Amino acid sequence: MNIAVFGLPRSGTTWIGKIIDSHPSTLYLHEPDYAIRLPCVPYIAEVDDAEVWRPFIEQWIDQVFSNGSKRMIGKQPMFPKGYYRSRKQRIFDAGWRTRVFLAAAEEKLRGRERVMKLPVHLRCAPVKVWKTVESLGRLGVFLEVLSDTHFIHVVRHPCGFVDSVLRGDRGHHFQKSVAMSQDMGLMK
Repeated sequence: MNIAVFGLPRSGTTWIGKIIDSHPSTLYLHEPDYAIRLPCVPYIAEVDDAEVWRPFIEQWIDQVFSNGSKRMIGKQPMFPKGYYRSRKQRIFDAGWRTRVFLAAAEEKLRGRERVMKLPVHLRCAPVKVWKTVESLGRLGVFLEVLSDTHFIHVVRHPCGFVDSVLRGDRGHHFQKSVAMSQDMGLMK
């Protein structure tokens, strides 16, 4: 089973994704469409064109659940999982996570995220969860193409969004050279 959480930035999608991730049967992928771009499918896609985009989305989903990066699987807090059956798998997982976090230094040097093959013990998770703030305009197409996925659409009142952005700017929580509240494209 797959679960996908869709919403706009600063709407609570990470919070909901991490709540679901706290279950011992889940593998949570944080914004996989940021690390592994979904080719060809426009950011705002017509539902009537779902069959056109089906092969691209299905290939992308297979790629996303086979690969990982620090951003995708390293979102804190980390929760223990029940599908690590043996001590060997738990030790292997600790080594994998260490490798992913060490890749962060390489990412700083390269200026882009490093995507690596997910180990088998993660790919066998019974419930795969992913969340996105980039693909909300594609939600209708995803609904048509991914019939085995349960979708959660998070909606936040616009005033809550604006307040969150302003508080984040004041607290210097965003890693941008320009204040997020000054990003007129986002504000529109």
